[in-house]
Amino acid sequence: MQFDFRNSGEDLEIHFESTGWFSLLNPPDLYSEQETIVFHFISKQWSLMPGFEKAQVKLPRIFAQPESEAVCFYPGSFNPWHGGHQACVDLAPVESLVIVPDANPWKSSSSSMSLKTIIEIMKDAPKNASLYPGFINLDEGNPTVSWLPKTKWRSKSLSIGADSFINLEKWKEVSTLLQCLDCLFVVPRNISNEEMMETTKKVQGLCPSLKIEILAHHQFENVSSTELRK
Repeated sequence: MQFDFRNSGEDLEIHFESTGWFSLLNPPDLYSEQETIVFHFISKQWSLMPGFEKAQVKLPRIFAQPESEAVCFYPGSFNPWHGGHQACVDLAPVESLVIVPDANPWKSSSSSMSLKTIIEIMKDAPKNASLYPGFINLDEGNPTVSWLPKTKWRSKSLSIGADSFINLEKWKEVSTLLQCLDCLFVVPRNISNEEMMETTKKVQGLCPSLKIEILAHHQFENVSSTELRK
């Protein structure tokens, strides 16, 4: 499928034969194959992610690779995105946050966000947040340990919900993952204080040097993507 691109101020223009030129930040309805091509192209501009070395174009801010030496990753299937996810983004006390839509190895559904959905999500994201789309439309689970330790930022942190936190011991090669992190930010969900304290002790036992920071409570702690899909 023929694909072309050109910079236009702070935006990027994309061209397919069937669509003509369009703004990346104001896309038309695209076929899944076209969106996959666009997502792969954007991901290739992230030289600090595994597998890519040199950017070709300047991306709009919401898709731009952070220039800071420290970054916090917020991965998830986000199917669908909801207020709890937004709280995770808003509460993270970091200079640069990277949202990573990703196939969840514990769930049968993969991450399949559309470009239009991403644009809508990022309209409400703070200026320190960007989104990496390189794992969208994966057909199988993508454990965080398979990519995060290979990223090239000097300092790496991870932001997760408390429901993921209490299951952290089940994550693939969790000790390897934790060893590459400077901080683990945990956003409250409907989890008891006792369970949170018990999990904190277990995680610190796996990686004593890891800083664990429990973030502020928010109004969306009971919201669940699984329930919203029903």
